[in-house]
Amino acid sequence: MAILFFAWREPRIALLCLVIVGALIAFALRRSWPRWVITFMAVASLAVTFPLVRFQLTFGTVIPIATAVQLALELIGWALLFHPRSSSWYRRPRASG
Repeated sequence: MAILFFAWREPRIALLCLVIVGALIAFALRRSWPRWVITFMAVASLAVTFPLVRFQLTFGTVIPIATAVQLALELIGWALLFHPRSSSWYRRPRASG
């Protein structure tokens, strides 16, 4: 989202992505299905943007580092979504407020 906002100067699209991902994370606190939607979106996004990712990895110094860090964080985040401790955390009862 930072690349959309700062590098591509697309604040509306970055905000839309933030809202969608934020909503999925909020729903994930109550249900398990958003984890699968987030996984599908990440895989689809990587598949669609792979040529762009390859280009970003060859562009200067800062952009490749930011791209590699972003991909690593996405992979770590995805793995943590399905870690056994996170599954029990998602399933625990929530206080209604």
